[in-house]
Amino acid sequence: MCFKNIDTSHKLYSTLVPICWARIRLLLQQLTMMINRLLDGLLDRLINRLIKMQKKIKLIAVAVLSAVGLSTIFAQTDSYDPLLTVKEIMNGLITPTTTTIWGAYQLESDAQWQEVRNAALSVIAAGNLLQLGGSGEGESAMAAEADWRIYNQQMIDAARQVIAATNSKDEEALSAAGNDALYPPCESCHQQYQAR
Repeated sequence: MCFKNIDTSHKLYSTLVPICWARIRLLLQQLTMMINRLLDGLLDRLINRLIKMQKKIKLIAVAVLSAVGLSTIFAQTDSYDPLLTVKEIMNGLITPTTTTIWGAYQLESDAQWQEVRNAALSVIAAGNLLQLGGSGEGESAMAAEADWRIYNQQMIDAARQVIAATNSKDEEALSAAGNDALYPPCESCHQQYQAR
């Protein structure tokens, strides 16, 4: 009780009680506003974290579904025979994605960096396919050659450098990975194998 030593019949009591309650109400309103602001901030942070987690979950789901899809394809064919020719892999996967990587400069948005990262992931996937060679005549034998394996691994390693550059959003590292690490094995492989 606010005024335990005051005579309740006293005029002062009847004046002070409403003032006391008004201050208590004001303090409660201020406390409520502070709690609401705090909860709004926590809610915003929680929503942002959930959105980030949702993106990661989608990427994981795509990876898992891709792995399941590939295992199903391999299980259905009862072998690991290539389904595409080297030319189809080059024209359909490698050329568009390396063009994205080599053409990347002045990247400003997260979406632009993600596009380059996705291109590098596609180069790695295509390199994985090229380890088998292709379905064209003599392409599996070509993939067994030491030079082919070296060029292919260098291309995959360079794509990993591109991913590292996109993760740190470092355009100099991206340029170095594309021009100094990715271009040489591509060019060397083309000079040695494209005429075949």
